[in-house]
Amino acid sequence: MLKRNEGYSERLSETLPRLLIWNQCNVQPLMRVLYERNQRFFLIGDSGYALRPWMMTPITNAAPHTPEEYYTNRLTSTRSIIERVNGVLKMRFRCLIQYRALQYAPTKVAKIVKACCVLHNMCIQDGVPIPDMQLNEAEIGLYPIVPEPEARDGRLNPELAAGKRIQQQIINQLWIRRQVRGNFINN
Repeated sequence: MLKRNEGYSERLSETLPRLLIWNQCNVQPLMRVLYERNQRFFLIGDSGYALRPWMMTPITNAAPHTPEEYYTNRLTSTRSIIERVNGVLKMRFRCLIQYRALQYAPTKVAKIVKACCVLHNMCIQDGVPIPDMQLNEAEIGLYPIVPEPEARDGRLNPELAAGKRIQQQIINQLWIRRQVRGNFINN
């Protein structure tokens, strides 16, 4: 008799809707085309997304005081800004919360979200406070994601390999800039 791995099953059930949306949206093919045309634009994903040449993800368990840790800290701090913005919008406009999912075509949902952003800015201008509500991570839309395996049949996914090369270039650039700034400030 097989035992069900509870933690894995729970993560997978939370992950599937997000993966389905990502795999069916038109952003991924657009980013692939931009990459193939040598355009360098990056999305920032959490550790659950697959590293790709156009999707930078943090390095899990990066050793302390290393270039990889510095990169990961910079990446996650940037991503957290977006998560906070999403959380604020969801507190003000409860229709954006996962359990009250918008059942419309993606283009209509995009218009609704844009309208919420405009209305939110108007509320800020007029001094309307943000409702004081506590949202859990699932309501905000943060889910643990089960990463894709790096190798299949002993071969590395070519997009993953390209993502690793680009990620390493970014890590190197960030580390050099950090050292240059440190030397400039110390002199």
